[in-house]
Amino acid sequence: MQKAILIIIFGFLLSGSAYSANLNLECYGVGSIVSTMSKYDPNTGTTSGTNYIDKTNSRVNVSIGEKDSWIQMPTHLLPPIKKKKANNKYDIYNLKISEDSITGKFKLNFVNKPSITIDRYSGVLSFKGFGVSFTGECKKVDRTEKKF
Repeated sequence: MQKAILIIIFGFLLSGSAYSANLNLECYGVGSIVSTMSKYDPNTGTTSGTNYIDKTNSRVNVSIGEKDSWIQMPTHLLPPIKKKKANNKYDIYNLKISEDSITGKFKLNFVNKPSITIDRYSGVLSFKGFGVSFTGECKKVDRTEKKF
């Protein structure tokens, strides 16, 4: 009887560690960033500017792990003032994983700290920050096996 209980307990421990393994996602969707267009009028010597939203197809990578979690942003979605990070990978903090969703934040600069949400049922990742946003569908990626 004691052996059966130990086997059950050991099985629960192993299943818990399998759940905490790294989760790697590739998310494809549409990103947008607010840009400014300036126009100089030589007749008056004045410059006028207008803001517009630049939308583009984008890919965002996300890794959720026991020790570290990060989001990798494409260069065209980064604001002009940003923290320089290797490979554009920004740490995710305030990470919360529930049955329904994964949420957190990442810091692009001292003002821009987008909130990230991943719906675990639909696979949709979305984030919105100061002048930057993204919505896309994610798929799991196995980073331990090479495709070719």
